[in-house]
Amino acid sequence: MTRGPERTPPRRYVLNVKLLDTQPPVWRRLEVPGSCRLNVLHDLVQAAFEWSGKAGHVFKVQSRVYGQPGVPWEGTVQNERKFTLRDIAPQARRGGILYVYDLEDEWLVDVFVEAIDDAWEGNPAPHCLDGARSAPPETIGGAIGYAEALAVLEDPEDPAHASIRAELGDDFQADSFDRERVNRRLAELDFGAGPSDRSADQ
Repeated sequence: MTRGPERTPPRRYVLNVKLLDTQPPVWRRLEVPGSCRLNVLHDLVQAAFEWSGKAGHVFKVQSRVYGQPGVPWEGTVQNERKFTLRDIAPQARRGGILYVYDLEDEWLVDVFVEAIDDAWEGNPAPHCLDGARSAPPETIGGAIGYAEALAVLEDPEDPAHASIRAELGDDFQADSFDRERVNRRLAELDFGAGPSDRSADQ
């Protein structure tokens, strides 16, 4: 019987995922298998920021754009299900990955590849290593709307204070971060990383 090529466990990618235009920055550090397909990476970012994933999105890597078929974006959009993090890593390490979520409010998320480690032994699964600050509600109006909401919260006399507090929730604290909660959300995902890395891959 002819044996197929040997396959090795996927490599471990460490990603710094940061919401652009938030001050102080809202960010998460994730470890993800390199064989993670981009549609799954979308799910992971959504879980990390506790968003719904219902709005449109794309990944931009230099001049290339990846997303769901039919996403309303000018120019060519390649099917994100056909590409893995490993596939785009060489370009991403030079210029980063820009993840755009909600094409109206445009949450801009910088996905930076901090490290690529040796083969990930055992059953690879995404994990949050670190982070800072609570993620804003995705319906708050993008980074600009979130900054305005935080300013209103600082002023109890502002006419919009009660409505903003209600939208954010009574227990919302902008400067808090719960890593265990993020990891519980990641664990709830039906994670399908895709094919194993070959030893010659990036």
